[in-house]
Amino acid sequence: MRKGFVYTFFVLFVISMLIILIVLPLNLRTYRGRGQKIRTDETDYFLKSIEQDMIRAYDISTKRAAVALSNAVVSSGSALSEPKTDLIELIQEGTLNGSQSTIMEDSSIQDWKEKIQTLAQISGYSLDITLIRLIANSSIFPYISLNYLNSINLSDPRSKSSFNPLESINSLINISEIEDPLFFLRTEGKRTSAYTQCSYSFRAKQSGTGNSNKYSSSNWTSGTAALFLNNEPVSTTTNRETKIAFVKDICSYSDFELGYLEDYLGVVSQTSFNVSNPCNKGLVLSNAISGVFVLDNTLKANLTVVLVGNNVWINNIYNELIENCYFYTSDGPNFFDRFENKLVGSHEGIGHFINILELPVDLQKSSSALDFVYWNDSAYGTTHRIMGVSNVESWFKLDQIHIDLWNISSLTY
Repeated sequence: MRKGFVYTFFVLFVISMLIILIVLPLNLRTYRGRGQKIRTDETDYFLKSIEQDMIRAYDISTKRAAVALSNAVVSSGSALSEPKTDLIELIQEGTLNGSQSTIMEDSSIQDWKEKIQTLAQISGYSLDITLIRLIANSSIFPYISLNYLNSINLSDPRSKSSFNPLESINSLINISEIEDPLFFLRTEGKRTSAYTQCSYSFRAKQSGTGNSNKYSSSNWTSGTAALFLNNEPVSTTTNRETKIAFVKDICSYSDFELGYLEDYLGVVSQTSFNVSNPCNKGLVLSNAISGVFVLDNTLKANLTVVLVGNNVWINNIYNELIENCYFYTSDGPNFFDRFENKLVGSHEGIGHFINILELPVDLQKSSSALDFVYWNDSAYGTTHRIMGVSNVESWFKLDQIHIDLWNISSLTY
């Protein structure tokens, strides 16, 4: 009985050991497999971080390269012959014609690659990033476009994993606040102007049409818009003599408020009224249009408006002039053309209005205020004054070609 018990116990012990020997390697393989998966996931996350940081690196490098390119023109006083090639060299290597740019210090793509590769090495990875393609082009202002293709080879000796993606990216880089090289070159280095995007989507356009009008002298006037389209009180507004009041129904105002409407430079009512004797109350309005029921939704307070005949126009040109901002125009020199001192562009052009009185005296002349036309006026023919601008700045004119292009011939005089 005792021998049988011992034998039975031995058998159980052997079976238990066999089970342990079988199960333990399985558990070890499971733990090892889990560890490998974690490490592979870490490698994948590291790759995604590289891809995201690459976009940021190219954006920063391109913006700084554009600044460096503009500074090169300012420093030398000369135009560039191959600005796209120069920009790409600055982005990639941080150099211009082989010389290190101080602006690009630690900001080139080569600098970024070295930092990323050092980080990969510290983390136990093998990393190689190869630039296959880098193309820079002009785009709709205030952007230039960048297209780049990189091969990324990331491997991990520990998990035996590897990733080999091709990263093709299209980016738009904002060039705002960079100095305009064309303006610097054309003013012989005596003036500078930085790119600032105009906030207006058009130069000028007709906003509405009425059925009758009255003017104190000529057949037009202009001022800044004051909106009372829900018939708010008109008496609280200051500087009324420079403003055009837009009201819903002039005759719904009290006699007290109607008295203040006489102070305005002009009045536009959505509801029709007798412009010669408004509301039959002997009201005397300097300038008025009646029955302008439909007003464009781009009409905002404080914009420059022109009343001409029965029509209401919004004119953003004066604001664009005093703000010295830049805008897209199809026929102007683009971002790269301006580095070459070109005055004629093929597409994606940039323009702005020059304050001629701020130029050196020897560069002042009677010409179109559009910058690339001003420096090349013989190619653009006759010029005309523009309502809403030239009545304030008497020297301001535009060329007939752009008057036609922007469809603003109704504002010429």
